Amino acid sequence: KQAGVSLLIRKSGESPSQTSVVSTETKGTEERPAPSYLAFLEKPGDIVKSLATHFLPRGYPQSVTAGYLHFAGFNAISAVLSSAGGVLSMQTLLYSLGLSSGGGVASTLPLAATLNWILKDGLGQAGTILFASFINNRFDRQPKQWRFLASMSLEVSNIIEMTTAFFPQFFLPIAAVANMGKNISFLASSASRAAIHRSFAREENLADITAKTGSQNILSSLAGTSLGVAISTYCGNDLLLTCTFFSVLSSTSLVFTYLALRYATITALTQDRLDYVLRDFFSGSNVDQRLLSPEAVKTYEKMFVLAPLDTLHPLKVNPSLTLLHESLASSKTSIDLQVRYE
Repeated sequence: KQAGVSLLIRKSGESPSQTSVVSTETKGTEERPAPSYLAFLEKPGDIVKSLATHFLPRGYPQSVTAGYLHFAGFNAISAVLSSAGGVLSMQTLLYSLGLSSGGGVASTLPLAATLNWILKDGLGQAGTILFASFINNRFDRQPKQWRFLASMSLEVSNIIEMTTAFFPQFFLPIAAVANMGKNISFLASSASRAAIHRSFAREENLADITAKTGSQNILSSLAGTSLGVAISTYCGNDLLLTCTFFSVLSSTSLVFTYLALRYATITALTQDRLDYVLRDFFSGSNVDQRLLSPEAVKTYEKMFVLAPLDTLHPLKVNPSLTLLHESLASSKTSIDLQVRYE
């Protein structure tokens, strides 16, 4: 708004009609309401947009395939429950560390505990290197199965950690095995993550999906840690109650991981998916002789079954389709498609 000042100038002896009016205007600022720190609560839509900007890929939902929101939601719930269970297992591990190191002089307790902690980390990392060299590129063949196996490995490792409370004298070997399982879990999860995220990418936005998944996991981890601390405070030193809560959190986390992976549709034609496609194509039930879509192939996938590690044969051009068709026709329950690789 503009602020103005008017001046009335009249010479002595003049009538009021001869009065000169001089006005000046000065630029002013608009009147604005006082800032409110709770103003964002007045527009719930803005909150949703802000959350979508920070935790969903840019351009959602057009930039991702169908099922991404279900995958992200179930995966976030699984991360919350897993983080809460991890707090309980860590509490038990630290309690066992004190029992295993507290038999001597009080001044030696911190040193013994530190040595045990370093040794269990070192042994666990050495086992992870061997695992990575053994599996190598097989993560790309069954990314969803390896992702679920990673979650199972993490929960089993947490269970192993909790057993140290019952056998504190064997803290080092038990903790080393548990740490090895955790490192294997992190390795398998990170190795299979790219293929799963690529299945949701629609606009060459794999990096954006990966980054937003990281943000979702961080938020879930913070929420899960808070939940775990609350449960840990409630349980106190009651080991049985702690194990009960952990069992519920761990099993429920695996259920939500399974539900999340069911919404991931891998589009890469790996050996296993080629098996499913050929089985259906040469079967008598396929009247139209159409190849299965990626969504249809997903229904054939078995989340709890990993392909044998010794069946990665090279794929040759122009194999004997006659032998392949005879193999498919002669087998009703178990079909061996290894002939197409030989």
